[in-house]
Amino acid sequence: MSSNKQTYKGKKWCEYCRTQINWTKEDIAYHEQSRTHKKNVEREIEFKRQKIIREQEQAKKMTELDDSAKLMQEIEKKAQEAMQNNTSQRKQQKMQFDNQAHSKNPSIGPVFPVFQLEKEPELTEEQKKELKKQKKKEELGSEFGSSYEESDTDEEQDKYREEEIELKMNQNKAELAQKFDRVWYLSKDEKTGKLFFYNQLSGQRKYEKPIGLKLLDEEQRLWDEYILQQMEEQEKLEQAEQEATNKQIREYKNKNLKEGENDSQSGQQEQKVEDQINDQEGIIKSDWVEVTEEDNFFNKYAVRNVYGDVLNDNGNNEGNEEEEEEDDGMDDDEVKKLAKIELLIEQGKIQTQQEMIQALLQTNEGGNTMKQNEKLKKIIESNLDIQNDTMQKTYKKKNWLEDEDSTNVNQQKPVNNNQKQDQKQADADQKSQTKSSLFKKRINNNKNVQNIPVDN
Repeated sequence: MSSNKQTYKGKKWCEYCRTQINWTKEDIAYHEQSRTHKKNVEREIEFKRQKIIREQEQAKKMTELDDSAKLMQEIEKKAQEAMQNNTSQRKQQKMQFDNQAHSKNPSIGPVFPVFQLEKEPELTEEQKKELKKQKKKEELGSEFGSSYEESDTDEEQDKYREEEIELKMNQNKAELAQKFDRVWYLSKDEKTGKLFFYNQLSGQRKYEKPIGLKLLDEEQRLWDEYILQQMEEQEKLEQAEQEATNKQIREYKNKNLKEGENDSQSGQQEQKVEDQINDQEGIIKSDWVEVTEEDNFFNKYAVRNVYGDVLNDNGNNEGNEEEEEEDDGMDDDEVKKLAKIELLIEQGKIQTQQEMIQALLQTNEGGNTMKQNEKLKKIIESNLDIQNDTMQKTYKKKNWLEDEDSTNVNQQKPVNNNQKQDQKQADADQKSQTKSSLFKKRINNNKNVQNIPVDN
């Protein structure tokens, strides 16, 4: 028992889930908020509710039974009282009769009637079955006539009953048909003016011709004219609806063609109008508005790699290779900054690529301004001297200078991307050859040590 107590120590029992929970607020709250606990609580509540309903229903039944028992007791009491009254009245009547007879003949004493009860004869099972058959035969014979025959099973008796019922129904229908020469008659509704068929027996109305019905010549003519009239009216309604839709389509087309600037845009708007009008629910009266794409933040404030653009103009580029569209419109600030750079070029302060790039970076402008300014293009395309050693090192890294010792840019020849790839492939082949030769030497040395003949 001690071991069991130790295992259950610090635990809480959940009556709804029939499980144990750690005796902490977090575990209890987590368990109470869980889906299984909530379902079990709802199930328990529903069970209790159904139990209460069943108890209430049983209580109602018991009360009804009590009421019925009380009624039966009252009825029995009343019946007993009535029997007692009847017996007392009979006794009084008998006493009066005896007194009258005694007064007339005093020698004759009072006469009391004697009643003898006769016992019914006991019947065997076969006699009881025969009596039942005779009773059923008498009942069925009175209802269905003499066509009923004796049968040993209930199924045969049911068949005879159904047959007798069908015969009676057919007889009734035949009698009704004899009374009425025709069942369906063609008539006209005075309010709506529509023709319909009327059934005299059931009182049913049908606006369509019953199957297999033969009409008189006059009725057939009226019915054909009525059908043709209905078809013409239906066609007129359809034509009117089609004309209305076509008119609305034309109005929408004219409206959108005026607003459109190009033929392609107008064609798209016409298709949109047709799609709008051919909606399932009908025509939607509204204007179509062309939605333009908003300027993206990165597209609006894009900054290109100026150093990469310079390399592009010279033939080699490891930066941006995408060609952007030229902007026709320029802000006032851009015009002022470009004017300053032009003055510096005219004054001779900007003579090298390095100075030009620094000036562009100071103006916070990208490659768009370089493309727009022809003077800057000419300076970028021209190969000027670079006096700074740091720029020489950067150009060496970018493979702009063929000779490491040369300092003049005019003697440089840019290397194409294809040449770079060829050079890399040649270097890789050379490395693989050196590795393979070293590997062969090592194998040969091992063979010589083991005195194994080597194949040349």
